Amino acid sequence: MPGLDYFQNPPGLGSFSMESDRGLVRELLEGVVLRQLEKLLDQGKLHHYRMLMSLREALFEGLGNGRHLEPPSIVALIESAAIKSSQADIYVETFLLKYGFGSPCEKDESGWTPLHYAAVAGDPVIMRSLIALQANVSAALLSHDADFLVLAGHTPIALSIRFSRNVAATRCLMLSGVSANETVTLRGVVPLHGWAQIGSREVLDCLVAFRADLNNANNRLGLGPAHYAAFLATTSDVGLLVRARASARSFSSALTPLHIASMNFGAGKAHARMLVEARCAVDARVDLGSENPLGFLVCARAVLHRLGHDGSLSK
Repeated sequence: MPGLDYFQNPPGLGSFSMESDRGLVRELLEGVVLRQLEKLLDQGKLHHYRMLMSLREALFEGLGNGRHLEPPSIVALIESAAIKSSQADIYVETFLLKYGFGSPCEKDESGWTPLHYAAVAGDPVIMRSLIALQANVSAALLSHDADFLVLAGHTPIALSIRFSRNVAATRCLMLSGVSANETVTLRGVVPLHGWAQIGSREVLDCLVAFRADLNNANNRLGLGPAHYAAFLATTSDVGLLVRARASARSFSSALTPLHIASMNFGAGKAHARMLVEARCAVDARVDLGSENPLGFLVCARAVLHRLGHDGSLSK
């Protein structure tokens, strides 16, 4: 999904013809992030500021530690606060101060708590401290967030898997009593469905170890994890699911992952090969009538092809 490319495929994970260019990219990115953090604070966009703070490490992956990057106004605030507590308490209190929260269990109008942002950051140290202070490990968000493509119903485990590759954060929530099959959207999606968006072998192994259902299709769309991976994940991540014994068959929707892969404009061919090797039925039938939304998708692809497009349209 192109709108998420800035953290799913951060610049530091790209190829560099000269290794010294990596330092130049980091310097440039630091300036951009610091200016944006200050701008968001000035504009009073607290949620956007908190999300960018939480995404620092993801943005700087491959460029060094970005978690310590802080806007000057926040540094001054922390220095003036002169927090005097135990080392563990200082860490939590500093986090709350940086994020503009008054308590570990504070909640904004959309249901976001400190634990949600810590989960986005994939910070198990802060997460454990907040949980010890009675933070709700399964608190669900109340509304959709179009800017970050976060859905109502998302819980900390959904955010951790969605935004962070840090398996320690996933394990922290599992050990705190979160179910690997917890419903994380109003449509019945579970963590394994969201895993496809960023992909991590370690996180997948952790979920499976905690008995995540690799074929969970108890959602409104009747799709399993392999279906979501066929549209959202890389081919290697599709392979991880298949090798973990995720089924490539259809469930209640009659759609197979191969149907979904055929609509993936970017990696459809590679996904299809992987799924065919996994014995996904190549002749499975599904309703493509004009009254079926899937029919519109297939027609749209055919029209794009006839017009000479590669599968994408300009905004």
